[in-house]
Amino acid sequence: MPQPSPLFSRPRSTGEVLDCAFRVFQASFLSCLPYGIASMVSGQLPNIYDIASGRGLRGADSGDFIWWALYVLGALASLVMLSAIILRQYAIATGQRPSTSGELRRALLKLPAVMLVMVLSGMVPGILMQLFATAGMLLGMVLVAVGALVVVVLLVVTWHVILIEDLSALRSMARSVRLVWGTWWRTLLILVIAFAILFVFYVLGAAFGALFSRGADIAIVTAASAVIVTALGAIASPFMCAVILAVYADLRTRREGVDLERRLATAAKD
Repeated sequence: MPQPSPLFSRPRSTGEVLDCAFRVFQASFLSCLPYGIASMVSGQLPNIYDIASGRGLRGADSGDFIWWALYVLGALASLVMLSAIILRQYAIATGQRPSTSGELRRALLKLPAVMLVMVLSGMVPGILMQLFATAGMLLGMVLVAVGALVVVVLLVVTWHVILIEDLSALRSMARSVRLVWGTWWRTLLILVIAFAILFVFYVLGAAFGALFSRGADIAIVTAASAVIVTALGAIASPFMCAVILAVYADLRTRREGVDLERRLATAAKD
């Protein structure tokens, strides 16, 4: 029988949510590392193709069909791997037995919903720009940025809701808004702290990369940069997934009461 998870045991302070995220990250890091590496390598497929063909990094202005096919394939594969990280961390945090085949199957099944959420979220800046078109340029930019930030925070646990609660894209977005509503500032604070930690981590990684590649030719620098970006992303992705999982668990506990833990254990048993 699955044991009740301390993840959903009680509402937590901001510091406790971050501590919970670190514990989930620590417990799941090695198990999620292959997914993290696969996600980052998938995202680098077009760059790997450029380097292997000796053309140098071309970016999105490339008219090469193979480049664009690898870009789309890599983006989709990266989403699947990130979904698998979320499912693996949730299984470990709630005392369930992880299953690679089950995680990948569920990640593939929920891929359309995840993609729809990303498309709808990506439309937010354009919609806000239309709403604030009559404002001055500087004021309009500020209003768009603030509005986009509000929406991003409100939708922050949507991906977890899709995978864990098995809801559709639109219902998951509405569910995320309901969970975050009333604790927006607190949720933003947790995310800001998490991103600040990642910023320091990336700065240290970039400094190490610059030191390592000093005096090297451009081909070595390009290859080393790709390796460093992949390594940093393979660590950063599980970390942010763990942070959002801890936020999600805390929000559910606050909204749905302390009996949530018992219901989750019962659902896991079934």
